[in-house]
Amino acid sequence: KEKEEAQSLHFLKEKESIIIKQNLILEERVQERNKELLKTNEILDSQKEKIEEQISKIEKSNKELKKFNKKLSSKNSKILIKNEELQLFKKSLEETIKEKTYDLKKAKKRAIIAEKLKSSFLNNMTNEIKDPINNITGFSNLLLDKNLTEIKRNEYLNIIIHNVDKLLEQIDDIVTISRIQTGIVKLREESFDMNSIFDPLIEEFNEKLKFWDKKLKIIKRIPENIKIKADYNKLWTILHKLIGNSIKYTKSGTIELGFNKIDLNKSFQNFINLEIFIKDTGSGFETEKLNKLFIRLNEIHEDKTKIYHEIGTGLAIVKGYVDILKGNISVESKINEGTIFLIEIPVLVL
Repeated sequence: KEKEEAQSLHFLKEKESIIIKQNLILEERVQERNKELLKTNEILDSQKEKIEEQISKIEKSNKELKKFNKKLSSKNSKILIKNEELQLFKKSLEETIKEKTYDLKKAKKRAIIAEKLKSSFLNNMTNEIKDPINNITGFSNLLLDKNLTEIKRNEYLNIIIHNVDKLLEQIDDIVTISRIQTGIVKLREESFDMNSIFDPLIEEFNEKLKFWDKKLKIIKRIPENIKIKADYNKLWTILHKLIGNSIKYTKSGTIELGFNKIDLNKSFQNFINLEIFIKDTGSGFETEKLNKLFIRLNEIHEDKTKIYHEIGTGLAIVKGYVDILKGNISVESKINEGTIFLIEIPVLVL
């Protein structure tokens, strides 16, 4: 037993020795491992600082990139808005250019027509001016005849005076039309009563009718003598031209000159529409010519110059003055029955 116990104790000691050795080896290995880990930790700590520094730089860069992206996005939005505005402006500009090109083409066409009309008008007016000049020259030469009787001399003198008046009127009409077309004719309002404009006109033309040997009489028909504020000279010219036109196309009968009052709304206190009429018993106009009576020079086409030549410049001046007075003019006519001219203008009653 002692021997067995000794052997067993020896075995235990050996085993213990082995365990101690193994423990020592393990401790060494643990220490070595710990050293390696400490080294690794030191390396990691060192790398961690660099990584954190890199992360900080990256984060800073990201913030800057976000700010830049925000600015870039804002600029892109502005650029898009500007592009839209430019597109709209481009479209508007193209439309304007298109309109202007169309207007220029129309203006060019009007200019060409106007040039033709100007030539036609000047040719017509030249012929109209030639007639009285030729009459004045011809009858002036006849006056040189020493054997001419007193009666014939007076007759020729009256013809010369009549043609001088006609020539002066035609020249004055040409000047007036030019002034109307250039827009330099202005309103000059003044106070006057209707008799002050009607009576001198009737007296003047009744005297002329005696010389022209026409069985014609001018009659005044007015409801009352009213005082108004308007452009006396332009209204006088309008009536003078229309009466002259009626006499031209009326061989016998009467020419009535008068007016009617047309009340306006209550808001236009003391204002009325004055409707003046000139009614004759003349030859009248064909229906197709009625709409062309008041055509102004810049509105006449070449094929209408004949009508303009037949009627003369008077009615063109009438239309121009009526427009300046902010009024309207119309005409009714029947062949062999006569013509009625109606002028409606707003006036202040005093």
